[in-house]
Amino acid sequence: MNIMQLEFKQIEDQAHRKHLSEFWGTILIDNKGNLSLEDLCKELSNYYDMIDRIRLITCHVTRGMLSKSNYPAETVNNMADEMYMSNHKEYVEEFLTEFFASGEPLTLEEAKKQLNDYWK
Repeated sequence: MNIMQLEFKQIEDQAHRKHLSEFWGTILIDNKGNLSLEDLCKELSNYYDMIDRIRLITCHVTRGMLSKSNYPAETVNNMADEMYMSNHKEYVEEFLTEFFASGEPLTLEEAKKQLNDYWK
């Protein structure tokens, strides 16, 4: 297939047209304007693998609250931040409860060491 016969201006979305001409075109179209079906299949396979990895990472950092690969990065980051802050708050509250329940006076350095040991 000679993709040069297609005019990029037929692609209405300007961002899509730019991605095709500046990124995908350099990977998939040879200097004669021919589209490589083999290269297209390789790129689609790589894209599929990347999407699956993103899904797994999204699921992991949000502890299963989000499990799809197409969430905006801001949504995933905010959910992960909330999860981490919630966990840190629980750890600190539990540590302080145990710390004050023991009734033993500790120096700042001893408290830091216990806190670090607690989070290991």
